[in-house]
Amino acid sequence: MANKHSTKTRYHQKIELVIDYIHQHIDEPLSFAKLAQIACLSEYHWHRVYTSMTGGETITRTIRRLRLNRAADDLINTNLSIAKIGQRAGYMNSDSFTRKFSEDIDISPISYRNRGQLLIQQSKNIKAFNKHLYNVEITTLDSITVATMDHQGDFSQITSVFARLESFARVNDLLDASTRTFGIYYDDPNIVEEKKRRSKACITVQKPIASHEGIDIVTIPKGRFAMITHKGPYSELEHVYRWFYNWLVNSEHEPGNHPMLEEYLNNPREIAPSELLTTTYLSIK
Repeated sequence: MANKHSTKTRYHQKIELVIDYIHQHIDEPLSFAKLAQIACLSEYHWHRVYTSMTGGETITRTIRRLRLNRAADDLINTNLSIAKIGQRAGYMNSDSFTRKFSEDIDISPISYRNRGQLLIQQSKNIKAFNKHLYNVEITTLDSITVATMDHQGDFSQITSVFARLESFARVNDLLDASTRTFGIYYDDPNIVEEKKRRSKACITVQKPIASHEGIDIVTIPKGRFAMITHKGPYSELEHVYRWFYNWLVNSEHEPGNHPMLEEYLNNPREIAPSELLTTTYLSIK
């Protein structure tokens, strides 16, 4: 008879397959029967396994969240019409898309696009730099041991890697009240082509873990950092970065030698995107 740990590991592997499939086929109709087939689980039981392994999030909610998050990115970073963006998110008309987007993001698509464009316009011009837009704090981070999974490609797609890492952590009982979640981002998306951009999904670990393919143990070194905490969807963080570097060139500080860090202070499965809190860390000397 298989032990409890090996059974959880098998479930973890099955849910990894489902999560990967969702991300690869996010623009297509996703039938529950097909997802059960991908998981190699009974149609009668697979979704309860999925919900258990994802901390209570239903598959319907996962798909909707990922599509609306991509829509938020499209609104700011493309010239696609709102109707087209809504269609890409799975909504047949603009009214339905606007209603669902407003429910989840807490702002209408057109207002979200206008707000994002204002942030871009402000951050492109140092003369227009508003030093009071964000509160910057200087802090020293002690060294932090994390379990990591690598991601290469579009930074916005690292959510699938975080989902697999969280599933692994649940299987190995690594999650508790002290667990912290970080992203490490090595490349500037303005100069590195999308397919070559490097990042890591990370969670803190307090105990040794068994060797697992694709999982590395890394130490984030102790150092000084400037930090900003942003409230809002992850799709807005690129504009936070632009503002942050405008702050840097107007400050007395010089950048250090560590890539950008993001710490995710709450769970996107549990709250609306408008309530997400992310602390961005910029290494300084």
